[in-house]
Amino acid sequence: MIQRLSRWYSGAIHDCMDRLGIWGVLEDFNLYGNLPQGGKICGPATTVQFVPSPRRVFMKRYLQAIDQVGQGGILVMDTAGAKGSCHGELMSLGTKMHGGIGSIVNGTIRDLPEVEAMGDYPIYAKGLAPLSAVGRMEDVAYNVEIEINSVRICPGDIIFADRDGVIVIPRQAAELVADMAGDLAKKERNYKEGILTGKSMLEIFKKS
Repeated sequence: MIQRLSRWYSGAIHDCMDRLGIWGVLEDFNLYGNLPQGGKICGPATTVQFVPSPRRVFMKRYLQAIDQVGQGGILVMDTAGAKGSCHGELMSLGTKMHGGIGSIVNGTIRDLPEVEAMGDYPIYAKGLAPLSAVGRMEDVAYNVEIEINSVRICPGDIIFADRDGVIVIPRQAAELVADMAGDLAKKERNYKEGILTGKSMLEIFKKS
C-alpha cells in the first residue's frame, strides 16, 4: 500500500482525501534537510508527545521511540508549544540508523548544516532555534495519538511528504485513498494529453 501511495504526489493524495471528507494537511511546516532522490517520503508514523516543562529529565520515551521507529518509518513529534529544539543532528542520525526515513516536528529544530550533511534525510518543522530542549520540555508518551494543527495522528497512520508539504493519511482510509489516487492519475493523464495537443482548456475540463 505504501508503495502504491508513493507513486503519487501530495496534491493528488489530498484531493482524494477531500472527496472522502478527511482533512490531513499539516499546515505551516517547512522542509529542512534533503528529500531522497524520488522527492518524497511515505511511511508509517511513530509518535512522540512532549509537554512544556522546566524539569531536566532523561528523555527515555523519546529515545525508545527512535529505537523502535523501524525500517521505512517516520518519527512525528508534538512539542505542545514548548520552546527549545528537541530534534537535531544526533536524534536525526539515530532515527536514520534505526530505519527512519524522515522526521516531523511540531516545533523548532537545530543543527541544520549537520542534518543537511547527512544526505537524504528530510525534517519538516515550524522553524529553527539553537535552544536545547533540556529544561524546556519533557517527553510524556510515545506511540500514542497526538494532535497537530487539529489533525489527529495515530501510530501507524501513513505520513506522505514532498516539496509541497505533509499529509497524514489515516490507516483505515489508506487503501481507499491509494485506489482513488490511481483513478485520479488516469484522469490527469487525459487532461495533460489534451493540453499538449492544444485543445481548449474549457473544453478539456468541461468534459470532466
